[in-house]
Amino acid sequence: MFYLGLSLRQRGETSEARSWLERASKKGHTEAMFSFGQLLREQGTRDARKRAKEVLLGAASEGHVEAMFALAAMRADQP
Repeated sequence: MFYLGLSLRQRGETSEARSWLERASKKGHTEAMFSFGQLLREQGTRDARKRAKEVLLGAASEGHVEAMFALAAMRADQP
């Protein structure tokens, strides 16, 4: 699931990628959580950013260092 989502994202098929990355993240795949969180974060809407924070927090709590940095960057971007 994760690799399919990642491949779709790299090809620019973000809607389909989102679906597969979300599935993999719900199964506990930390790299999928990070990628899904980044995809949501890039959407830029308030709801997407809120969801991104939740997903990235899950990855960070599993020790994913890049997710920790992404959360710090999100915090720094807040007004």
